Amino acid sequence: MQRLRRVKVWRIAALALLLSAPAGAEPGRLALVIGNGAYVSMPQLPACPASARLMVDRLKQAGFEVIERTDPSGGGTGSAFAALARRITETPDASVVIYVCGYAEEFDGRAFLLPVTASLARPSDVLTQGMSARSVSEAAFRGAHVGLAVLDLFPAPGAAVESLLQAVTARAVKEGQFIVAAAETQPAAVTPLAHALGAELEPPAEANRLLARLRRALAGSPATVATAGDGAGALMPAATQAVLTPVPAPLAPPAPVAPPIAPPVAPPAPAAIDTMPASAFTLDEAQYSENDRRHVQAALLLLGYYAGAVDGQLGAGTRAAIRRYQHEIGAPMTGVLLPPQAARLLAGRT
Repeated sequence: MQRLRRVKVWRIAALALLLSAPAGAEPGRLALVIGNGAYVSMPQLPACPASARLMVDRLKQAGFEVIERTDPSGGGTGSAFAALARRITETPDASVVIYVCGYAEEFDGRAFLLPVTASLARPSDVLTQGMSARSVSEAAFRGAHVGLAVLDLFPAPGAAVESLLQAVTARAVKEGQFIVAAAETQPAAVTPLAHALGAELEPPAEANRLLARLRRALAGSPATVATAGDGAGALMPAATQAVLTPVPAPLAPPAPVAPPIAPPVAPPAPAAIDTMPASAFTLDEAQYSENDRRHVQAALLLLGYYAGAVDGQLGAGTRAAIRRYQHEIGAPMTGVLLPPQAARLLAGRT
């Protein structure tokens, strides 16, 4: 129990450090940047971490407070989006930019982004291992004055480019909401979309003109680009323009290197619950009390696998979260916790 308390305190402290605005960041500009390159079951994509670093540099120069992740797991991706959601709640009417680079797959008319831990034995595995592209755009648009979702995608082996991009951009958007999606073909030092966006991200970065310039800049590139959105809105108001340094031309592809390890970051702490249930270490799930079930949900929430209510009801959302957790620890994805898995989960370990 004491160890779990120390883990929780450490995670909450780490979250507080993450959410504090860096020096020089201007309020009202928030960004999340994710670069997935070190895939375990697909060819690696060194261009994605490099492109993400370029976007982080450009956005910070423009006064954005940036949450950045390199090669996060499924749970780490969830915790990054949870951290962004917290900052959006604390910064109403902000300009929000989300940039994600990595493999993507289309299934049943929906697009899914794949974390580096994804291992797809069958097409439907994207439902438990992938992240819906729609949820990315919704995160960019929620509570934002201007929201821009940028999806720099490498279609997974066998994925159809046109249907993938259509699935990303087919949703209806409101004024001030914009989506840019690119299907890249070959890894490079920096993707064409990232290079073009970095070069065009100049104050005030009025969104309609930015999208038009991106389409022109990428017309001769190997990337296939689709965009959605219409309406006025500046990502960087003219009153607080930043001076950005020029973006250099892309270099030759780098030699593969071992990916950096992203530091562990916790999502927002769940609602307080009384004490850790010792019963969950030994009981079958069918014997859980309501308090046991709440602890399971709270632990899944804390580790970034669950985003629903801590209500003691093991419904479809909780089952999906358990399957995601089981995938991360290499266990069969049954959606039902065995006692050793519950002990591991409640100890805060993946």
